[in-house]
Amino acid sequence: MSDKTAWTISRLEDLRRWLVLEQQAEVDRLQKESGHFRRLGQLRLTSIDDWHSGRQLAHFAAIAGQSAKFALLQGMVEEGIPVRISSSDPAVLDCLPTQGIVQEIGAISISVVVSRDWNPEGLDSFRLEPTANSWTANRTDAALASLTSQFTGRNVDDLPPALRQILNRPPGKTIKKTEWINHPQLNTGQNQALAHCLLHAPLALIQGPPGTGKTTTLATFIAFLVRSGQRVLVAAASNLAVDNLLEKVMSDGISCLRMGHPLRVHPRVREATFEALLRGSAEYTQAKKLRQEARALKSKAGKWSRAKPEPGQRKGQYAEVRALFHEADHFEDLAREKLLDDSPAIFTTLSGFVQSWPGKRMWDWLIIDEACQAMEAPVWPLLPKVKHVVFAGDPCQLPPTVLSAQAIKEGASVSLMERLAVEFPERLFLLETQYRMVPEIMEFPSVDSYQGRLIAHESVLSRATLPNGCELFGGKVIAIDTSGSDFQEEHPEQGSSLINPSEANLILRMAKELVALGLAPEHIGIITPYRAQAELIASKSDLEGLEINSVDSFQGREKEAILVSLVRSNPSAQIGFLAETRRTHVAITRARSFLGVVGDFSTLATHPYYSKLLDFWMERGFVRSVWDEEIARFLS
Repeated sequence: MSDKTAWTISRLEDLRRWLVLEQQAEVDRLQKESGHFRRLGQLRLTSIDDWHSGRQLAHFAAIAGQSAKFALLQGMVEEGIPVRISSSDPAVLDCLPTQGIVQEIGAISISVVVSRDWNPEGLDSFRLEPTANSWTANRTDAALASLTSQFTGRNVDDLPPALRQILNRPPGKTIKKTEWINHPQLNTGQNQALAHCLLHAPLALIQGPPGTGKTTTLATFIAFLVRSGQRVLVAAASNLAVDNLLEKVMSDGISCLRMGHPLRVHPRVREATFEALLRGSAEYTQAKKLRQEARALKSKAGKWSRAKPEPGQRKGQYAEVRALFHEADHFEDLAREKLLDDSPAIFTTLSGFVQSWPGKRMWDWLIIDEACQAMEAPVWPLLPKVKHVVFAGDPCQLPPTVLSAQAIKEGASVSLMERLAVEFPERLFLLETQYRMVPEIMEFPSVDSYQGRLIAHESVLSRATLPNGCELFGGKVIAIDTSGSDFQEEHPEQGSSLINPSEANLILRMAKELVALGLAPEHIGIITPYRAQAELIASKSDLEGLEINSVDSFQGREKEAILVSLVRSNPSAQIGFLAETRRTHVAITRARSFLGVVGDFSTLATHPYYSKLLDFWMERGFVRSVWDEEIARFLS
């Protein structure tokens, strides 16, 4: 066994261990957050309908007298999330628990997709509670275990080219440039990025800083590959990233298939899901007919008749019901296999691919978007199934979300793309022209994170200014330093988050001033790293359309004006997870035309990043003290 093979097997074992740690951390988080508050208890099962793909739809309703409590708690459970179903009777608390996905929530009812194997016979009342998605974790673990066995005793040279390159082996024959891409809707750098992907096959890395059109570039490349006769698998860590890219590719007239649960797919692209496309197939029509027969027979078998049934008659009828359902599943599987074979471009989340496990098919290309937000574990099972891979993302923006402190300590928060960018710097292409930020906003992120290489497109320079300039205190960037004032952080009555009421008031005053200058509230975003602060600001705001949210929720998005509340202000200069400076980088790069930041820089500047930011902005006259006469008048 080569050293690289031994290292890879060791790495896969690390990934499997991190999955276990992350699963436990997710369970701990749910227990800590929910207690008894997020459980929907005292539910009765009203009916079970057959669904597709070996699943059924269970309908629950609040037991009489519990409607008010259900209405209070239902907001804690959302459509599309995994839930654990168990008996609400303490005597049989752990009897027949199962996991399902919430399909629909009504006023006093809830419907959940569960496995057809679930049989709640004999149970009178149930409870539902959010749970960690153990099924996905288990499938990912199984995929990694299978991959480990493939490496054991196998010649690495027999692996697909992309995987050989990642393992730092000569890739053998690679794809060569067959056609120079010069798409008229792309700029020179974006066209060069596509050529880079072809010339550096089987492994290419595309870094897309904020506003550089990474999604548009990838969509154009996917359409180019499909029209060149290539089969493309497209994946991302989140449903939102998958659907944003899918929508652009579909608008180019490319036939696409979207894998995944329909509830987690954006309505604009649901026409590309398995469920939507299956309806037009002969196999699906036959499966639907068989299910109707099975339901009718099941209903008949469950009814009493005047004549005494023959011995074993009902048992035989139920066996026939199961056989009909099994045959229906077979026809539906045939339809799915045909769709997988016929679709030139398949879109999925990384975890969705592991769940669906589409056989032994090979794809010519794998495109992973937002790759720096993806943990390594769900990426590896895709690599043996593709010849060439493109990782697209930005190591300077948000990393993978990892809950386990131990897993983070061991390196789980470092994405595969980030690691490959260090190992293969020659395979990394940086998109440099950005279409979002005015130069005043762009300058610091460019110097700090991108070696000063970002360029504002001429459309940014010539873009019409906001109403009345919308320049608070005479600039497009304003940082208000609250050092030495009473703008202190506080712990709210409940939870471990933080608030800064004085900052909240100032941020809202700034938002109202922008509106008074003529900017519509829906074009303004307020970003804060602390959820409690976001909730506090939202509770004080009367501006309809104003968006107030966390950094994570604004990733990949933009607003004309962004206001940032950094919250931290304390005598010991503790800045908590603001030390993960990529969060602040994301926050300040969401703004197109105006950026306002409020924070205590005597607390923050103890960290090198914030010290550099403060010095940079002070040199350009962007920093004002809360004690300045003009600011003081504004606050009075």
